[in-house]
Amino acid sequence: MDAGGQNARRVGNVMIAVEKQPKNQKKLSTELFDDVPVLQRKWLAAVRPGEGLPRYEEVMLGSLGRLADHMLLLNEKNERLEVSRTGRYVQKWLDDERWDIPLSALTPDCATALGEAAANAIRNSRPHLAAAHCVRDGMVRTYDVLALPTASRWGGTLVGIYVNERDTHYNLLDAIYSTTDEGVLSLATIRDAAGRPSDFQIVHHNKGATRLLKVPSSELQWRRLSEGGNLLCSADVVLRLRDVVVRGHGDQFELDNDDRSLRLSATAFGDILSLTISDVTALKRREASFRLLFDNNPMPMWVFDAETMGFLSVNDAAVQHYGYSREKFLKMQLREIWPEDEWVSHGEALREVGESYRSTRHWRHLKGDGYLVAIVDITERRKAEARIA
Repeated sequence: MDAGGQNARRVGNVMIAVEKQPKNQKKLSTELFDDVPVLQRKWLAAVRPGEGLPRYEEVMLGSLGRLADHMLLLNEKNERLEVSRTGRYVQKWLDDERWDIPLSALTPDCATALGEAAANAIRNSRPHLAAAHCVRDGMVRTYDVLALPTASRWGGTLVGIYVNERDTHYNLLDAIYSTTDEGVLSLATIRDAAGRPSDFQIVHHNKGATRLLKVPSSELQWRRLSEGGNLLCSADVVLRLRDVVVRGHGDQFELDNDDRSLRLSATAFGDILSLTISDVTALKRREASFRLLFDNNPMPMWVFDAETMGFLSVNDAAVQHYGYSREKFLKMQLREIWPEDEWVSHGEALREVGESYRSTRHWRHLKGDGYLVAIVDITERRKAEARIA
């Protein structure tokens, strides 16, 4: 073999130099004869000078061969698309062998992909290549959809559509399971001689679980919780999981560890437990910050339900200021601290509350001893103070 890229091949007593084919040329030649490029070239070759679209007979009849099984014919009638013919492969894809039916009669995933491809091809008077993503039994399969618009001898447009599956497909649940930031585990229940749940074995987990539990995958897979080694092995967690299996209901609880807060959600499917772990550290810290600002604020503050108008929480300053006990406050509705002659104006003001509300008027409120107090809305001022801080 010389530097020019030739191979020498012996035929009998004669050496013949054979030009070496580049790897990318081999790939190119394979792609050149793929179905989609072949059909696109066939469509272009059938376009006659001065005509916008090639005739149906010159594109779709005579020389399609094996590609005919992958073809579907749509007929545009009164701006509606109807299925006129389908090949055997397409019938299997559609799970429908019917002809002469509206496109809308097909399953929505297939009908949407076919309709969009055909509409774009008709609109641009050019072949249109699109992808259809269909989910069947949890598997996502991707199909090439090539729409070829043609002119009908009876008027109108006939669209031939080629459909074929790409090599790549994946399990949707596995994809979600493996890529989510949350930890997801499946645990099998181990029962004792009396048939009671006594232990659990981790039979499956995702990367999120190893990250949140801070344990290598090899120390989680097939591990029994009784063997220890991770947060799930604590007696409190095992007790909660046993209760989920016995009662057959879900449960949600939190664990604090290494300055982290983890929320565990467990659901039983027979003897299989699905366990989801979420890192709620940031949420807990925000709640703690809000609680600090709320509980220790010297200004009377409360939280109420916008629909029932019932108090949900009150701070110490409100309890001291209004003279109601906390227990009494939480059984009251907001209107009980309004003077009766201002119920209408108070109600109108609440209906105007959006993300923020600012009032320039003074409001009268009733204290526990019956006396009136004046309340000034300083929401915007407090926001400004918070931004400055």
